[in-house]
Amino acid sequence: MCKSKGKYKPAENVHHLKEVKTHPHLAMDLDNLQCLCIRCHNEVHDRLDKVDKKIPK
Repeated sequence: MCKSKGKYKPAENVHHLKEVKTHPHLAMDLDNLQCLCIRCHNEVHDRLDKVDKKIPK
């Protein structure tokens, strides 16, 4: 089940709530994982990409 927006759709992706590149120790922590359908997973990452681009590196 997709756990975003209360949707009842097959979950095809597992999303890391805290990204693996910054929190590798949480990669397999069940509390850091969320089942999402492809559409919701893409929406989450589109938002994250926009936030990342605003943060100076």
